[in-house]
Amino acid sequence: MFRFFSLFALFSAAAYCADPPAADPFWGRFKPSVEFRAWLEHRDAPSFGKNPDFTTVLIRTRFNLEYRASSWLNLGGTVQDARAPGYYDPKPGSAKNPTELHEAYAEFGRKGENGWGGLIGRRHFFLGSQNIIGVPEWGNSGRTYDAARVYWRNPAMHLEALYVSIVKFNANGFDKPVLGDHLIGTYNTFSKAVPKAKMDLFLLGHSQNIPAGFAGPGRLQTFSYGGRLAGAAGKPWLYDLELIGQTGEIAYKPHSAFGTNLMATRKSAFVAPLDLVFEYKYASGTSDPKASRSNTFDQLYPANHDRFGHADMFGFRNISTVRWVNRVRWAKHTTINVAYANNWVAQAKDGLYDLLGKLYASPPASNTSTHVGQELAIYSMTRVGRFQFGAGYAYWWIGDYARAATPGASPQYLYLHQSFVFP
Repeated sequence: MFRFFSLFALFSAAAYCADPPAADPFWGRFKPSVEFRAWLEHRDAPSFGKNPDFTTVLIRTRFNLEYRASSWLNLGGTVQDARAPGYYDPKPGSAKNPTELHEAYAEFGRKGENGWGGLIGRRHFFLGSQNIIGVPEWGNSGRTYDAARVYWRNPAMHLEALYVSIVKFNANGFDKPVLGDHLIGTYNTFSKAVPKAKMDLFLLGHSQNIPAGFAGPGRLQTFSYGGRLAGAAGKPWLYDLELIGQTGEIAYKPHSAFGTNLMATRKSAFVAPLDLVFEYKYASGTSDPKASRSNTFDQLYPANHDRFGHADMFGFRNISTVRWVNRVRWAKHTTINVAYANNWVAQAKDGLYDLLGKLYASPPASNTSTHVGQELAIYSMTRVGRFQFGAGYAYWWIGDYARAATPGASPQYLYLHQSFVFP
């Protein structure tokens, strides 16, 4: 904490001398805000019955402060406290994250202008459609990254080189940097290369050693390359297509994998404005753990919420999913969603992976089915001034694969939540 405020003062003094304020008073350069969220949820048969039923309250409070030190330097920080009374022990860091410095960063570059810019420090941020690097705010602790980013931009393109290390949650103390799990590479966006669309091209190397969480032997070293195209296809249709290939080495085995995401949205009007959303996702898996190659997709750091079903049970690994959502904007600040998801594993002999990409279920050798199950969910959200309220319910019908690989219970998920932001 002391080191952060020392750097804060040093950067502020340097920026003030280099670019003194013309009219803004000192206190006018500060932008404080407060966020509070309370969440009540109940889960029946989590992970198809592998974990106990539970009801919990998730409470999160954030105090944010930004300081515009000059026209080219912005400093910021966030103190967060996340609690989960009623959650079964041991509580994961994604649910319980005691009072700590959640963000502390410096952003360089003139806001909204072309040219050079960058960021250094601990910060929320995401890239593209959040299938590679995302901020899953659905979780109680959120997610931040220890990062260094440098970019150059003009009206036609945004070229960026970055180093990103995901912050590991500590349920009982400060979230220290764990740089043994990181991405390094380039992510670039071209806004005029394709008519009515944005195109992203990226090359990212992911490294994870044993101290950072890799379940050895050796280490993980993958290279993800590919692109994303998002735009309009005729007046009522929007699309978002992403293709990701991977090479590298995992646990001394050569690695080769593939993942894709396709989303199509049709905006229309019936009784009220209606969005029809269709999504298909696929990530490869390895059927034989004794194989000489690794083909299980390395999911990197995505925001997986709602991508494989609203109950958030699966990660982007050995999975094939068809999903659609009917979203009604019933009033200016109210949406009602009805969603359906159907999931299969990519390989019948391979395991099922959780939200974090970790193996939590493997089928018996006799299994031949790939069907995990189907989910139907209904959820709604409304905003009243600075308050936001939401509720939802999801039910799973298990398939033959889940019945063979797990205790075979049918999961249910029920929640209510409210949040407040000031100002």
